[in-house]
Amino acid sequence: MLPKIVMQDYGEDAPFGLYISIAPVLIIIFLLIVTPIQANYDPYDLILCGTFIATLGPIPMFFGINIVDFILFIIIISFAEAFYSPMVNVFTFNFTKEGREGTFLTLTDVPMYLTMAVTGVMGGYLLENFYPAEENE
Repeated sequence: MLPKIVMQDYGEDAPFGLYISIAPVLIIIFLLIVTPIQANYDPYDLILCGTFIATLGPIPMFFGINIVDFILFIIIISFAEAFYSPMVNVFTFNFTKEGREGTFLTLTDVPMYLTMAVTGVMGGYLLENFYPAEENE
């Protein structure tokens, strides 16, 4: 949904891909910062903390949909992902039998793929009905 909003507001030439490519770079940088912290805490607590931080990501969008707010959103989400993402695998492996890690890890990703399908449909509906394109006069 965000690419459509950015393109709708800034035209087809908006460098949305450039903004999104900032996220992986930030995740690597943030991983260097949070890795020492992750060694001292329980994976479950870090997942809870990281997902809490991720819920704060959309807050800049409440103040408007512009590039600065969008980049703040990317920064917050990237920090949260660096915080909790590595711990999801550690937490998952705590419940698996030896030799079954790959199967179990694959099954833990199923909700994410189902969520992507629902989000795509819902995002299209919301974009079409609540953020209509402005007609040029």
